[in-house]
Amino acid sequence: MRTVFRTSILIAFFSIFGRAQTPLTLTLEQAVDMALAQNRQISLATDGVDFAKQQVREAKSALYPQINGFAGYTRNIKSPVFFSNIAPEPIRIGENNAMAVGFSVQQPIWLGGKVFTAREIATLTLENAREELQLTRENIVLEVTKTFYSVVLMQEILKVSEETLASAQSNFRNIVLLKREGVASEFDSLRARVRVSELEPEVIRARSNVETVTNALKFLLNINLEQPVEIRHNWQVLPPAFPEDEKQLALSNRRELSTLNRQREILVKVKKIERAEYLPSLYGSFNWQTQAQSADFDIQSNEKATTIDAGLSLSVPLFNGFRTSARVQQAQIDITRIDRQIAMLSENILMEVENNRLRVQEAQQRVNAQSESVVQAEKTLDIAKVRFRNGLSTQVELNDAETALARTRLSQLNAVYDFLVAKADYEKAIGR
Repeated sequence: MRTVFRTSILIAFFSIFGRAQTPLTLTLEQAVDMALAQNRQISLATDGVDFAKQQVREAKSALYPQINGFAGYTRNIKSPVFFSNIAPEPIRIGENNAMAVGFSVQQPIWLGGKVFTAREIATLTLENAREELQLTRENIVLEVTKTFYSVVLMQEILKVSEETLASAQSNFRNIVLLKREGVASEFDSLRARVRVSELEPEVIRARSNVETVTNALKFLLNINLEQPVEIRHNWQVLPPAFPEDEKQLALSNRRELSTLNRQREILVKVKKIERAEYLPSLYGSFNWQTQAQSADFDIQSNEKATTIDAGLSLSVPLFNGFRTSARVQQAQIDITRIDRQIAMLSENILMEVENNRLRVQEAQQRVNAQSESVVQAEKTLDIAKVRFRNGLSTQVELNDAETALARTRLSQLNAVYDFLVAKADYEKAIGR
């Protein structure tokens, strides 16, 4: 029975372990969807929206009356007295037990428009929080896209490095055979061996780079770093459409700019609130209270009384040491500063659009040029191999041809990567 139990535990363990090690297959679209659902930065931005909603509720609360209830009990251990010329003894006031219960209502009637303006500010803050959430989502999409492309690039570099190493190892084995036949020299054998030794560290470095960028992608997707992933991709160099009104699109679509413009609206309203400090404030009030006194808590109708009052309170600011004037000027300076920030951001956005379009065009030209270079390098290597086998060239020439092909393939990969990243940056720059 114990053996069966142990066997069951082992089977369950290895079943769970096997499932945990199943690679997670990811395309770019799947990675983006996973990041939008699980990324921590998006969760933080969502919390910001929820917080702003509560700020709106708080701002609205100033429009409602403030109602406070109260209740009190006093035990008169030694009651107060007063003296009279007509009484020989001090006259005792009150009973042993005194109680009071009531409530008060205070309603702001007019505060110079500060309450309604504060509510408008809270609403604009909520809109900005929602805009920040969408901006965070866009930034995460861009970051995931670029990191995904980095993983693909590192994997392709690793593939090229491994293929180059395998070719060098195969070449070394062939030279060893040719050396035994007396066709190749000791120098050729040593050169081939050195070539293998030079390539092995590059493969190790490439594998480490793959793990590093893959972990960065896992972090963005908020998945366990121990979870293996399998990247599926299709590197297509499709030139983007450059709209003629790209700059106008960028200025109208970029959320960073709309957020700053909305922030300016908030500052204008803050200045309005500060100016309202010059104006009087009017409050309404209402109070209801019942008082009772009794010697034994058996309260009779003649032992209690109710008081009710209502009133208005007007507060007129006369002088506060020029504090209001200073705060109004501070608010105006904040508006001036944000106007400068808006102008700087607008210029920076236009520069981003221009620079990223140039990057896309430059990378596309490099891709086209490198594609032709790879074909030529492959032909050169084939010719070098034939010449070496026929004794018409040296090992050095063969190594040079292999190195040139590897370098050309890596340049092509980097050109494709640069194109895809520049394209993603361009689309983000124009607010797509």
